[in-house]
Amino acid sequence: IEEVARYFLREWQTGKFTLFGKEEKREEEFQWAYSDILDDIERELLLDPRRILWKFREKIEPSNVKRVGIKEIEGFTVGIATGFKKCDGGIKLVEKLTGKKVIASECFGKKWKGVIAILE
Repeated sequence: IEEVARYFLREWQTGKFTLFGKEEKREEEFQWAYSDILDDIERELLLDPRRILWKFREKIEPSNVKRVGIKEIEGFTVGIATGFKKCDGGIKLVEKLTGKKVIASECFGKKWKGVIAILE
């Protein structure tokens, strides 16, 4: 019993053993959106994040709800993600969903951020 007690004490002190189970990682919740904007981007062949933001700024308004839209255009992937506290979160989500790397992006918004990214 003494040996078992020492084992548990050592595990407890190193942080490997806790009374509480590890919290499960939640999947990020988001809504699919921006299909109409992505259709317009494809029609006009806009592949520059700044030009996309300049043209569609009123339609792409960040809020506390995470929204994502992704579309393949001319061999590149255009991704729009809004509803993040930092731009990096939006870029990482778009990269995770597409499995591609961002080659150009534009961040916008004040309290809630959004990002327009071109991926390859």
